[in-house]
Amino acid sequence: MYASSVELKVRAYYPLNEGNELSVFALVDLKYSFNKEKKEVWLTSQSLSMTTYGEKIAYPKDNYDELLAKSAEIIDLPNELSNRSIQHFKEDYKEVAKRPTSAKAVVYSNDKEAVEKKKVSQSLLGGVDSKQELKELYATIVDYTD
Repeated sequence: MYASSVELKVRAYYPLNEGNELSVFALVDLKYSFNKEKKEVWLTSQSLSMTTYGEKIAYPKDNYDELLAKSAEIIDLPNELSNRSIQHFKEDYKEVAKRPTSAKAVVYSNDKEAVEKKKVSQSLLGGVDSKQELKELYATIVDYTD
């Protein structure tokens, strides 16, 4: 936790073990801003990241779209938009050879538009490891409104 006169940052982490070994690590970050003059507090950003650990551990191929959908709910992405984005992601990266290596792949993001139009940004990404397997999920919402 970090606090100043204009913001509060909160971080929570959730390690999930399989036996004695770490299998998934989730990190949640929240940032609140405070306007002293108006005496207002608002959530500026929130993010969730989940990473699998271990040589043989990747998100299950049969339900990673379910994990993406649940992550999309966290950032209030409408179901229709979420479903369409996840379907495009699955089609785009169905073939392992088309997946990026050791990079993040965008499932959905309106970040550029949100910054330009001073709106709320929603981003959903999948992190791919060196073996081109889905190992990370990122869901972020940022308030760019005035």
